Amino acid sequence: MGIMKKSLSFILCIAVAISFCIPIMTDTAAAKTKVIKSASQLRDLHYKSKGFGPGSYKIGKDIDLGSNGTDACVPLIKGNYTIDFNGHTVMSSAAKVPTFSITGAHVTFKDSRMSSKKPSINSTALACVQIKSGRAVYQNGFYVNNWNGDNDCLEVSGGVTTIMNGVFAGNSAGIGQTGGVLRIANGTFYAWEGFGLMTSFNCSCKIIKGHFYSKYNPMTNRYGADSAIGILSMGYYTGDGSSLLGTGSSWSSSPMGIWFGNVGYGSTYCVSNSYDVTVNNSITVGRVSIKKPSKARKSFKAKWHKLSGASDYQVQYSRNKSMKSSSIKTVSGKKASLSIRKLKSKKKYYVRVRARQNVSGVMINGPWSAQRSVKTK
Repeated sequence: MGIMKKSLSFILCIAVAISFCIPIMTDTAAAKTKVIKSASQLRDLHYKSKGFGPGSYKIGKDIDLGSNGTDACVPLIKGNYTIDFNGHTVMSSAAKVPTFSITGAHVTFKDSRMSSKKPSINSTALACVQIKSGRAVYQNGFYVNNWNGDNDCLEVSGGVTTIMNGVFAGNSAGIGQTGGVLRIANGTFYAWEGFGLMTSFNCSCKIIKGHFYSKYNPMTNRYGADSAIGILSMGYYTGDGSSLLGTGSSWSSSPMGIWFGNVGYGSTYCVSNSYDVTVNNSITVGRVSIKKPSKARKSFKAKWHKLSGASDYQVQYSRNKSMKSSSIKTVSGKKASLSIRKLKSKKKYYVRVRARQNVSGVMINGPWSAQRSVKTK
């Protein structure tokens, strides 16, 4: 009887252990990047019950969502998503819905194999991406909306949109903003009948760098309407654009192409009706000076000299000198060292550091420091 009790206790322990392990294994599997190869999979991206939901995704082939109303739209409602177009194109042609709709989700778009000849999104739709709430981050990519109407490449009516880089082209505007927060670190914006950027109704819009063109279609290499403007601002702005571009901003082209309309006071300020404008705040982050790392058992400590104005630091390390298969850890700008643990013993690691600065909600990366090596104990 005693042996039977011990056996039952042992089996019960195993069962409990398995019950705790299963969710951990599931979460680990969910963290892996899934490959999307069909329109039905892409449409179901927000359905956790179908094996998708929040997570990291890579487009595995060119996908056409078609033109059948909401079937041509990918809704992203809640959770965190990363979508890598991976050199492929997502297409849609439903005029009344966007290709991607963000309402509450936090989405990062990128194209790890970006090409100037192959769009990441090539739509004839309401917009390539429409955000009403949540967050959208564009690391890079080539986004085109070919609809021959009053449609934009990106529609921003709410939430927070951060553009680190990329190319955005639409018929009416590269970006049309009627609400929310827009932060542009860099990028190129085209419209062939409207504005590279249109922002209105006293929206929160800050530009660090960017190139804004109108009258030009990058897909056909043709010029369009004559009455186009690089940046159109309609709202409670002053004629010098300080509210739009931020203190200390500068913009230049020959001639300048910014048009400000102060609809709140019934008057307008017209700087120029040229079709192109370049915005450049000339914000640069210095290079970190890295110290010699100190080694410990299955770990090492990266050390560096603090950089004035740094919001945080990123420490990148790898066993490969080329930094292939590297890991990155982020620490506060108040720190000047970081211990990297749970490494292999008696192995050589390479490490480097860079500083980042938060400018109007956009993290600006500094250059990587010189590389150092260290061998763990």
